[in-house]
Order: sequence, then C-alpha cells, then structure tokens
Amino acid sequence: KELYLCTKRCMLNDGSRTKDFFKGIKSLKEAKKLLIEALNSAMNLEFVEKLSNLNKKLQEYDIKSMDDFLGIKKYFTVNGESYWPSSGEATMILLDEVLNHEYDVYLIDEPEKSLGNAYVGAEVVSRIINLAKMKKTIVVVTHNANIAVRTYPRISIFKEYDNGDYRTYIGSPFTDELRNIKDKSDAKSWREESIKNLEGGREAFQEREDIYGD
Repeated sequence: KELYLCTKRCMLNDGSRTKDFFKGIKSLKEAKKLLIEALNSAMNLEFVEKLSNLNKKLQEYDIKSMDDFLGIKKYFTVNGESYWPSSGEATMILLDEVLNHEYDVYLIDEPEKSLGNAYVGAEVVSRIINLAKMKKTIVVVTHNANIAVRTYPRISIFKEYDNGDYRTYIGSPFTDELRNIKDKSDAKSWREESIKNLEGGREAFQEREDIYGD
C-alpha cells in the first residue's frame, strides 16, 4: 500500500482548527470580523472608525498579511483513504519530508521519538552526517547517544538543572570538555556527562572509542 503525507491549505472558516494556524485562531476570527465590518461600511461615514478599529487589532495581534489567515493542515492517506499512523510511522514520514528538502539550516527536535535504535542509526544518523558533509548547519535536540555521538557534533550545548538553577555548558566531544558559559572555571567531561545523561550512552561511546581515545 502507498502511504502519503498530504497538505491542505484553506483560508480561515467556521471549520478551522487552532492547530492549523500559526496565529491564535480567536485573534484571527476577531480580526476577520472587523475586516468584514470595515468592508461593509466602505460607502458610509462609519468606514474610517471601522478601519481604525481593524488597524489597532491587526497591530495588537501582530497580523501582517493575509497569509496569517491561511491554515495548513497535514494528514495521511493510504490508497486514498484517511490513515492515522503510529507515532513512529509519523516521525519517519515527517523526518523524511524535511530531510529531503534542501535548506541551509535544519532545526530538529528529538528525531529519535518513537523510533528504534536500528532505524536511528541506519537512517537518521547517516542522513544528518550527509547533510553536514554538504556544509549544512544542523541543530539537533536529542537524548539519544547514537545521535549525540555518531553525528560527530562540532559544538555541543548541555543544560544542567540544579535546585532551581539552570546552567549552560558548551563544548565538544573532540576535546572531551563542557565549560560553563558564565564561569570558565566550571568544566565537565563531555564523555562522562553524555554517558550519565544520554540514553544508551555507554554502548554508543564504545563504538566510537577511536574518537575519544582511552
């Protein structure tokens, strides 16, 4: 069977859903109502007042063009019929769609979600590496050691939470160092923190021992 990810674009209407719009749907509906009122009063003395009210709301809700009223809905079909994929299937399809497009910068949030390590290693990691070889900038948020280690990240950012305080460390696996951006004397081992905080960490490190040495 053939599985398709479909995209439907539709202007704001009574059947619109909040998730299909980048702006708040209540704000859009209110702005639309004021727009219609302004258009209906175009030939009478109330027009200036209606237009002023509309302009104030557009500025308040940061609505800058008609594109904000265009909703985008994504859904799946199998052989022309609606289909609800598992979370793993949805992740694979959405990742494939994004990674097949050529961008200068990729922002990827937890690409391992609902996927097995075999697929992560064979597909996700290899494709991120290929994008890096093409000189693309890839920012990945992940808890998966296969991704964090095997993609050979040039820069790693580690967030630590302790008693209500967040600390940010920046470093590299090649120097085995993570250093606090606000306190240069506060440094951690990239390897040890990764083994402690990432899923499946130790196995991933053992497979890349040549990067970090003994």
